[in-house]
Amino acid sequence: MQADPDRLVQILLNLLSNASKYTGEGGRVTVQAEADDGVVWVHVRDTGVGLTEEERGELFTRFYRSSSEGARRAGGTGLGLVITKALVELHGGEIRVESSAGQGSTFSFSLPVRQPGRASARPITEPTTH
Repeated sequence: MQADPDRLVQILLNLLSNASKYTGEGGRVTVQAEADDGVVWVHVRDTGVGLTEEERGELFTRFYRSSSEGARRAGGTGLGLVITKALVELHGGEIRVESSAGQGSTFSFSLPVRQPGRASARPITEPTTH
């Protein structure tokens, strides 16, 4: 992938942290990566509480917090996914979510494949949330 390694770790840790927060004991979190037409897609799937259509629409909004009991118990600031989305987009990728309430969620993001002869990505500073 063409990515700043520190930011890639930050993206993955945030998605994995969220998946584990919203997946109860006995649930499952999986990570899968696949190459597809010049990009690498990474999928973080969980068997957790899932999201309603309304929640999916607000998910990448600063300070958005679901009103569900599971979200209240999990805590957080409502900034992690906003920062994650910004980091993915700064790398030239995109992020998507598929989810249904009670059925778990899949967060997928793409990053470009490194082209032969091109230098590694330069470090990307964390985006501000102002």
